[in-house]
Amino acid sequence: MINKILFSTLLLLGTSMMWSQSGITPHAGISVSTNGESEITQSGQAHYGYFLGVDVRMFADTKMFFTGGVQYHRISLLSQSSPNFFSNDANLSLIKGRWGLGFYLATINNNRLRLKILGSLDYVNDFDSEAIVNNAPYNQLNDSSLGAVVGLGIDLKFITLDIEYQKGFINTYREIPDSKVDYITLSAGVFF
Repeated sequence: MINKILFSTLLLLGTSMMWSQSGITPHAGISVSTNGESEITQSGQAHYGYFLGVDVRMFADTKMFFTGGVQYHRISLLSQSSPNFFSNDANLSLIKGRWGLGFYLATINNNRLRLKILGSLDYVNDFDSEAIVNNAPYNQLNDSSLGAVVGLGIDLKFITLDIEYQKGFINTYREIPDSKVDYITLSAGVFF
């Protein structure tokens, strides 16, 4: 798993360096997800976790730019009634590859307001199978899923703050209709 993350990071860094006026943003944050299936996300509950990622911006000196990146998410597999972003119980880990467009909405003294629209391919890297083994048919996760992401961010000089919403398009669990996962994430990073 570390090899996959290292390879993806080096690939993104290399791609970023090929383009002039580009930049890279290592970032970290917290995530909250919900699922349309009430057996997966119970009423009034959610799935909480954290993530680490690296994004690139290509042609970042224009009003519109290409953006993409890789994120490693670790999130609770079972829904929880209160937020615990760093729980070690029954987790799901994902690797997300994301690509799309970004737009600078306003710039004041090198501080910028950004909008981004991305597609996301979410690969299930690992999960705690013991937590769901006796819960058929909710014990069969799909290997990957797709989502669309919209986000709003602020660059405060070189510090980045972002909020994103991801709408899931493919069911997370096999044979379970409406088991698509939606995410809300908050992150902070450094753009250079």
